[in-house]
Amino acid sequence: MRAAAEIGYDGIELLIWEPNTTLEKLQPTLAQMKNLAGTIGIEIPVVTVAEPITRFATDPEYWEGVLGVAVSLGAEVVKSPLAPPPSRDAADEDFKRVAAAARQCGDVAARQGLKLACETHLGMVSDTVAGTVRLLQEIDSDDVYLTLDICNVYTSGDDPLDAVKILGGRTALLHVKDGRRLAGGDCTWHPLGLGTVDLPAVLALLDKQGYGGWASIECLIYVDKYVHLDEPNTREPKIVATYDLRALRSIMDSTA
Repeated sequence: MRAAAEIGYDGIELLIWEPNTTLEKLQPTLAQMKNLAGTIGIEIPVVTVAEPITRFATDPEYWEGVLGVAVSLGAEVVKSPLAPPPSRDAADEDFKRVAAAARQCGDVAARQGLKLACETHLGMVSDTVAGTVRLLQEIDSDDVYLTLDICNVYTSGDDPLDAVKILGGRTALLHVKDGRRLAGGDCTWHPLGLGTVDLPAVLALLDKQGYGGWASIECLIYVDKYVHLDEPNTREPKIVATYDLRALRSIMDSTA
């Protein structure tokens, strides 16, 4: 949190990813985190879980614990990657199963004043625009929103601008990263502006649509397919986080 504030970020997205971070480990630190955020002028608007939403539908007590963390930290959004399989392999039963879990968890989140924002995530039923649209239709609830990861839908083969046009109205959180499509459907990840995602056009269209939520920069420096900025600082998070923030602000300035 201190490093993010020092670099110039306005907030952080807190990831709960067992066993590194658990509800038990977080509980004793929540008040300290909240106080520190106020002191250094940084927000924690998003609390993210790394496991599929279907896990939390079958463990409502744990889901309530996640929501309690979000409320304690003053978050607005809880984010989930949804659940596998990828949309191209998913059957009707898969969409129904994931939709039921998202609907259930979204209803509980809404009662706590939070938005559940399910991500357009690789390897999940929502990895493409078509899969996400189908899932939203199956969910049929105003209590479930999207985390729109433009790079994910791009590397899945979709046009980012089409994704914004179709899904922008349901977006409660924007994930920002850059990448390149490779032959055979593979991809690589890059610092912002060094991939082939047309971020200026995406941000301009979102702005035109009236999007006023957060843009969360996702730095994948721990992923083998990430193309780093400087050798030998290939896994120095401050270097990448500083570069990406400057790049995003430059892009935003260029699109007015």
